[in-house]
Amino acid sequence: MYLLKLRGRSTPAVRAGGERPSHVPNPTAQVTFAGRDPQHVRKLALGWWYQHRDEHGLFMRDFFARCRMSNDGRTISYYAR
Repeated sequence: MYLLKLRGRSTPAVRAGGERPSHVPNPTAQVTFAGRDPQHVRKLALGWWYQHRDEHGLFMRDFFARCRMSNDGRTISYYAR
């Protein structure tokens, strides 16, 4: 399981009914993936892209162009805009 952090002005932390959002409802939001090592965090980001590729209309190349990896390689942040 990956750590999903959503940041944005209108991003709800928890929706009505108690479920956490699994997509980026705000086009300026940020999604952060945290893993054990660089290979694991890339796998988590790729899995998230695969589940949401139709919603965002991004090819894999475009998705990873909007991602930034931390210096230690254990965190990837995706910026929708």
